[in-house]
Amino acid sequence: MFLLLVAMTAVAGVAIQGARAGIPPKQFPIADTIAADDPLRSIEEIRDDYRSFGADLPDPINVRDLLAVTDEATAQNLLKVGRLVYRHYIFSNSPARAPSPPEYAEFFESAVPGACDSASAMVRLLMGEKAGYNFNLIAPRESAPIAEVDGPNYGFWGHTSAEFPVQNGSVLIDPTYGFVLVTTASRFSDEVFRTRNYRQFALVSDVSHYDLQHGLIYPRAGLPTASTARSGEVIQPMFPTIAVDGAIRIGRRDGSSDDLLYTMGGWGDHIGYWYEPTISHWQFSVAQPGRYKAIYRLLAGENVVLQTALDIDVSVEGARKIGVTYLPDAENPRAIIVTFDAERQATISFRSNSVSARQIDSIKVKATRSL
Repeated sequence: MFLLLVAMTAVAGVAIQGARAGIPPKQFPIADTIAADDPLRSIEEIRDDYRSFGADLPDPINVRDLLAVTDEATAQNLLKVGRLVYRHYIFSNSPARAPSPPEYAEFFESAVPGACDSASAMVRLLMGEKAGYNFNLIAPRESAPIAEVDGPNYGFWGHTSAEFPVQNGSVLIDPTYGFVLVTTASRFSDEVFRTRNYRQFALVSDVSHYDLQHGLIYPRAGLPTASTARSGEVIQPMFPTIAVDGAIRIGRRDGSSDDLLYTMGGWGDHIGYWYEPTISHWQFSVAQPGRYKAIYRLLAGENVVLQTALDIDVSVEGARKIGVTYLPDAENPRAIIVTFDAERQATISFRSNSVSARQIDSIKVKATRSL
């Protein structure tokens, strides 16, 4: 039973960062391109990063820290299960932190290796078949300025933890990086993170610098362009504003989405995103009022999600939508062309309505006439 569940959740993970315990950051191909604070920073720098959000390095948790929201037995079980998965789950790109106890050896050794979403599913499984939710977060991190972006540039950092509603609030267990978050709200949400209505603790006393650095996704989840949601609910990346002066192209037409990933960060190389419903907001600033065409060149792939018929709605805000064209057809487009009249700003939004996605080869925006 558990093997089937983990196998299902191990399909192409939500988090581009995933679980990397014990692996030097330099080994990750995107670490030096979209993440300004990967490679690993010093503990002093990490502490300063937390303090920039009005927080400090998370203290190790104990049972009494959960008693304001749940009973002692539930608190003990949550911490026990979270620590088991943190220490003994085998990730797809890193080994377990420690050998499994004999009574759990078969459980962990037969589980399908995965990323943070699969590790969170393991926590839920050990808590009970119907317990909790996978909880997705995407948060911006500052990236180096580039000519294509008007204003601050950033890339998205994604992650998944396990959420457990309890008697007087909700508890978030992060078995990938080793954290526990506690709120008196009935559930975690954008509002909880933006108002900082939670406390963040370390799941273990010996949490590494690397994990502490990645625990910054939680204070960053309170930033305006961040988005959080339970699995199955809509998550909404808002990409940096692309400057259009006559015409601009993001990415080469080379049969790869790598250019978009490099330029826009995680989620920026997709329309739709794997198995989670998504509304992707693409912002544009135009130098001159006029009619514009935004041409998204798309790629399919071997993954079943990338081959499933695309089911999306397209809307335009801040400008007048003239039309949307799918080439050759809406279900399996190789290009989506959005035509709009804009004076200064326009936001094109793609809402995915099913488990389907396409990678983006390139985006070209060009003026076709003046207003």
